[in-house]
Amino acid sequence: MLVWPPYELAFLAREQGYYDGTAIELVDYESPAVALRAYRDGVIDAVAVTIDYLLELAAQGPTHRVILVIDASHGGDALVAAAGFESLEGLKGRRIGVEASALGAYVLHRALEKGGLVPADIQRVPVDIPDQERALLAGEVDAVVTYEPVRGRLIARGARELFSSRDIPGEIVDVLVTRSSVLEERREQVDAFVRGWLRAREHLAAKPRQAAAVMAVREGIDADAMLDALSQAKIYGLEDNLRLLAGEAPGLLPVLRRHVESMRRIGTLQGPLDPTGLIDPRPVLRMAR
Repeated sequence: MLVWPPYELAFLAREQGYYDGTAIELVDYESPAVALRAYRDGVIDAVAVTIDYLLELAAQGPTHRVILVIDASHGGDALVAAAGFESLEGLKGRRIGVEASALGAYVLHRALEKGGLVPADIQRVPVDIPDQERALLAGEVDAVVTYEPVRGRLIARGARELFSSRDIPGEIVDVLVTRSSVLEERREQVDAFVRGWLRAREHLAAKPRQAAAVMAVREGIDADAMLDALSQAKIYGLEDNLRLLAGEAPGLLPVLRRHVESMRRIGTLQGPLDPTGLIDPRPVLRMAR
């Protein structure tokens, strides 16, 4: 699991004992690139990622399936600039630190669009998420494309948010992905994970401060900061997942199709890709019984 506040539901589920006796193991990763490599290599059986990464995986092979929609970012992903910058237009000719990833490219693309800029107007500097806070504060870059909890820490230290996922509601969506073979061979484990995750989401809704104190530990922040970070995303429950994944017209499908077209335009996805077969609603349907 990457460091992103809604993903902490998995660790909350573990702490609450929802995964006891299930042989479910949670693995920490600092960057999407490392997590995806582990998933591709079969080191882990499932991975939580944004749909940009899902589509990258799908372009390389047809075996990947979305089994849970985790959240939609609503402010948690952002372009944050050093103090003194007042607008996106002011970044023309400046250095912007971006993780070498599909998500980083997408957020930068949408931010530049909003600011009336094109890629040639800025200097793109590769900076991984764990290094972004230091790079911005040290003046190595003028802005970074980042996400919580780095976003919140930078703003607390005087950085300026010039663009966020609030400006593009519903476009940055996190999903849980696994291989079709895992769905068939480890059904009980898959169901146990999904059930525990959804129970943790209910616990967060019922006892937010208590849950946030547990969820904050891995992120290195306090409960108040965790609650603020969680407010930057819409976290989906069972009913949301049934709407997004099940039925004749799953709500996630138009989002996937829009992303296919956007990623083609910015060059992070090549060739045709039909996302229809990427959705498998069976685990959430079993939760509804």
